[in-house]
Amino acid sequence: MSAIIYIASDYPLTKVPNPHLKTLSVNEALAIGMEDIPKQFLKPGFDRNKPDVLLWSDIIDTQSQLDDDFSIWPLDSSTEDIYTEKPYRVYLE
Repeated sequence: MSAIIYIASDYPLTKVPNPHLKTLSVNEALAIGMEDIPKQFLKPGFDRNKPDVLLWSDIIDTQSQLDDDFSIWPLDSSTEDIYTEKPYRVYLE
């Protein structure tokens, strides 16, 4: 079973990415000192400049109560199981 928290509106809602997460290329990850890069990304022939390969987080303490540790993403209008007739929908992550 899964759950989704969403907001529906008559007006457009702004997409808000989580400020603590970003995706990086392998070279960007190496430049900031990211550890534990999977070996398949370090093999010869892999494009280390390919964007959005690795997920990076600056959250060290997973128990912290950051008030900005969320994202708001648009929901596809074809998403079923959303009980609203409002034209604009986003989900909280």
